[in-house]
Amino acid sequence: MTIGGISVILILGIKFLALNSLPGEVLGKALLVSPALSRWSMVQLIYRSPCARPEGGLGKIFKENVRKREMAAATALSLAAAISLFRFWGAVLWLMIGVSALGVQALFTRRIGGITGDVLGAANEIHEVLALLILSGIYHRFY
Repeated sequence: MTIGGISVILILGIKFLALNSLPGEVLGKALLVSPALSRWSMVQLIYRSPCARPEGGLGKIFKENVRKREMAAATALSLAAAISLFRFWGAVLWLMIGVSALGVQALFTRRIGGITGDVLGAANEIHEVLALLILSGIYHRFY
């Protein structure tokens, strides 16, 4: 419980600092694209990864309902959102979140044999924070 509480405080703090570092004209766009890309990473994990528990759980419920059509739709919509909001840098951001999702998939497949509902929740938070940090870095470096 203590580790979970500390994690929540750290994640909220990082999100606050990343959002606070963005210029006002970018803030709204960042608040739209970061959750979209983090949810897309969850769809990737569900589609590509086995369930860690044979008996199932929340991860299995989602796994049974994500097919190629849902994966393609999530991929197309997330890419369209990222590019329409951030042009070239949106495509870069989308690609970086996609690569990170592959890393999360490899890590949890190796460690626990697949995904669970908790893994999906962690991936969501990891990728939302990562998207905000990448956007902050882009705007501080290139603008």
